[in-house]
Amino acid sequence: MDEDVLDRLVLQYLQKRGYTQAQQALCYDAQNLQTANMTLAPQVDPEKGIVEDLLLYLVADNNQAQYARSFDSFAIWVDNSLDLYKAELQKLLYPTFILCYLRLVKHGASAEAQQMLAKHRARFVGTAQRPAQARLQELQDLQNLSLPEQLESNQASKLFLILSIVNEHLSLQIIEGQPSADAGDETDVGILSGQSMGIMSSVNQQELQLGLLQGNAEDRYAAIKADREAEAVPEADAEGKALSKKKRLALEKEAEKERSKRHKAAEGRLEPQIPLAPRSEVLDTAVLNDFENRMDVGPQALPSILFHTFVNTAQSLNCSAFAPDLQAVAGGFADSSVRLYNLNNATEASADGPEARQAGEPFACMHGHSASVHGIDWMPDGRCFLTSSSDGTLRIWSPELRRNLAVYRGHNLPVWDIAACPAGHYFASASNDRTVRVWCTDRVHAVRILTGAFSDADVVRWHPNSHYVAAGCSDRTIRIWDIRGGRLQRILTGHRAPITSLAFSPDGSMLLSGDAEGELMLWSLGQAKRLASFHDHRGPIWTLVFSHGLSNMLASGSADETVKLWSLSGQAAAGEDMEAALPAAAPELQRVKSFKTRAMPVFSLHWTPRNVLLASGPMDLRQKVLPA
Repeated sequence: MDEDVLDRLVLQYLQKRGYTQAQQALCYDAQNLQTANMTLAPQVDPEKGIVEDLLLYLVADNNQAQYARSFDSFAIWVDNSLDLYKAELQKLLYPTFILCYLRLVKHGASAEAQQMLAKHRARFVGTAQRPAQARLQELQDLQNLSLPEQLESNQASKLFLILSIVNEHLSLQIIEGQPSADAGDETDVGILSGQSMGIMSSVNQQELQLGLLQGNAEDRYAAIKADREAEAVPEADAEGKALSKKKRLALEKEAEKERSKRHKAAEGRLEPQIPLAPRSEVLDTAVLNDFENRMDVGPQALPSILFHTFVNTAQSLNCSAFAPDLQAVAGGFADSSVRLYNLNNATEASADGPEARQAGEPFACMHGHSASVHGIDWMPDGRCFLTSSSDGTLRIWSPELRRNLAVYRGHNLPVWDIAACPAGHYFASASNDRTVRVWCTDRVHAVRILTGAFSDADVVRWHPNSHYVAAGCSDRTIRIWDIRGGRLQRILTGHRAPITSLAFSPDGSMLLSGDAEGELMLWSLGQAKRLASFHDHRGPIWTLVFSHGLSNMLASGSADETVKLWSLSGQAAAGEDMEAALPAAAPELQRVKSFKTRAMPVFSLHWTPRNVLLASGPMDLRQKVLPA
């Protein structure tokens, strides 16, 4: 920075603070400066944004090109800063760059703005961990913005929002201690992903009730198992020798302690605060029988994986979902049809060929939608399934009757996803109209309309206790609402691409998210904090699922034609109190193994109650398939 500029800034500060003697001394020493001109320069206002203060002195000289030179100096200073602080300081570069660019365009210095963009384009794309498509699109939008009149257009006005975002919400806080270990990189900031820090902070400080519901199947099974083990204390050891009285009493005491622990955890569960349909005794009995035969999977005991392929549907299959009883799989297609495939009567014939229909009719083709079907999910009891479509409607179908039972209207634009409530009776939809709606099966209108997203709501999932709904949006945010009052409870930011998949952990304490660029993130819901981030997939992550019971494993399926298994530590086991089970260290997510399909992107994954992993996806036989 020139000495002349420094003298101007110092003089403005002394004049504003009322240090008259110091001001006169400075003017006397700097005889080359004209005091009259200096007093006409704009005053530094500490109430304005810090970036505005750093660049304000340029207006006095009426030389807008200085914005570019000032940013160059700022970038060099950040690059030469200590590595300890560089990661945090780099986050300031991108929003400051956008501000300088838009100011140049606003004041007619389009040539300087274009030169500035060409000079720093590689910095904001090449310095990231990987090329960000969203960042490239933002820079392309900036390049097309070259005239002041364009700032008034609808498209450019979105970019112009950065002026108020930076000036009003970018603040520097000096905090004692070491920088955060999870500082990230400068690509965490985007033009359309900026949130008011004050609003987001207040939202994320709200308390959540993340406990499971009273009487859930996992707790009941854990209590039954603990009672059985307490009553079945062995009379002899593994070698057949009779146990001593002391050892037998110790085993009885340990079993009683475990039983008491399980019952106490069940008593501390959340009482339902929304009307729920009564549970089916037949379904409960079947679930408990499955739990009895369930295998615990982990890094040392990998699960069995069965992949179901939709043949000759690569350009038409949009979504798929397995029935809870594993007797069928349903698919939604671009031709507006919904097809139900019988897994007990499948053939090797093409799903579209006449041979398939003659060989036991392995599928039923049902019609009702008038546009592409994008979302599909089964109700927990398996008696019906739900679909969503580009025609803006939601439909419920009977697999037994093979007919559409009801249609739900309310969305004005395409509906991208639909999810059934774990407790039944309710379902949620995510739409292009930027809303998430909660529906009840016995009402034709939505019971809740959840708003706040700046772009499409692409994917929706229910919390295990059925009181919260999470949505992943195209604006790269994850939003969580409390359906009891429709209040926004969490805003999670950090993704660099639209969200494509979500999954809650079985204990309800964590959320897993995947985006369109293959990045996986693990979040703590109680702390509203990102715990881990991985970029192992090379394409959009379409599906995420957690295993059941004591097995803290999860699976991810992607458009890169892979299924990846992950191990999660720090999750409360089934039947345990979540708060008491939380470890001192942060949960860790580790990749265990990756499985490559022959030529099928993975559209859906499903853990059976016995922890067998099912997967599905389309394959086009007209494409050349390389040997495995």
